[in-house]
Amino acid sequence: MQKKTHFLIVEDDVFLAMDLEESLIEEGYHVIGVARSVEEAEQILQSHTPDYALLDYNLGDKTSVPIARKLATLGVKFAYVTGQLARFLEDDKVPAAPIFSKPIDLPHVLRSFA
Repeated sequence: MQKKTHFLIVEDDVFLAMDLEESLIEEGYHVIGVARSVEEAEQILQSHTPDYALLDYNLGDKTSVPIARKLATLGVKFAYVTGQLARFLEDDKVPAAPIFSKPIDLPHVLRSFA
């Protein structure tokens, strides 16, 4: 994966989102936005198309499935990062993508996009 690619982070835990953003920036990537909800992610996607996205599956009382579908339609590679693996595996409407259980090993996740 080339450096200076653009990432979207969808994560409702502010501390995890900040940590992911900081880690990606330290690795030389550009974060186009951090969304804490489906609605925030949709707003970001109206004006920016990322090269890659990291999606928390569980966003409060919603899931990131609508964003995953939108990203798949746009041809954006994405991965799920979740602490709710059992709930994720029960959902048969989830677009296919790599799945990583929290806490994640960011270099390992980034290699999945290569």
